[in-house]
Amino acid sequence: DALSQLRALSGSGVSLASVGGWADEIAQLRPETFRLHFVNIPADATSYLHSRDCCPSDAGDCIVAAISRYESVLSDPSRPSEERGEALRFLVHLVADAHQPLHCIDLDDGGSLTEVTFFGVPTTLHQIWDVGLIERMGYDWGRTVDELQRRIAVGSMVVPDATDPALWVEESHRAAVTVAFGLPHDRLLDDDYVNRALPVLEERLAAGGVRLAAVLARALAAGSG
Repeated sequence: DALSQLRALSGSGVSLASVGGWADEIAQLRPETFRLHFVNIPADATSYLHSRDCCPSDAGDCIVAAISRYESVLSDPSRPSEERGEALRFLVHLVADAHQPLHCIDLDDGGSLTEVTFFGVPTTLHQIWDVGLIERMGYDWGRTVDELQRRIAVGSMVVPDATDPALWVEESHRAAVTVAFGLPHDRLLDDDYVNRALPVLEERLAAGGVRLAAVLARALAAGSG
C-alpha cells in the first residue's frame, strides 16, 4: 500500500532517487527553505538544543523541524495531493541531509570553508563528504547499495533504532567532530583519511536509507485513511 501511494504521489515511473535533488534545486527559487537543509549545532555542544539550533528566520528554521512538518503533511490524507507530493520530495532529500555529518555542525559553514587537498586535488571538506568519499567507494553505486542492504539483512551492520530526527542529527554531529574534522595538520587527505571515514560514511548512508523507509511507511500508513 505504501509503494502504491508513493507511485501516485511521485508520478508514474518516477523513482525516489530521481526526485532526491529537487529540494536543492527549488531552494534557489524559494529562499525560505534554505536553512531546512541543515542544523547548526555548535562544534563544542554535546546535543541538539531546539531553542539554540532551530530558531525561525526568513530562510527557515532547521532540518529537524522541517522533517517533522513534512512528515505531518504527508501523513494527512485531507491535504491536496500536490502538497503531499512536495512533502514527499522534501523528505527524501532532508532525511539524507540529516545523516550527512557536515550538515549538522556549525563550523566553517559545515566544512564548506575548510580547504583541503584530496588525493592531490584542491577542494573543500564539505565537498568530500558530499561526493568525494562516495566516489572512492566505487562508481557502481547500485552495487554499493546492494552491499549495504545485504549487510543490514544479515546483521553485520546494525542501524540504531531512533525515530526522532533530533537523534539523527546528534549522531551526525558526533561523526563530524570526531571523524570529518579529524584532519592532519597539512590538510592533505589520502588513504589514511578515507580508511577512517568510509565506515562512518557507510553507516550514515545505511541509517539514512532505513530511517527514510520507516518515515515513509509510517506517514503513508496514516495517510491511507
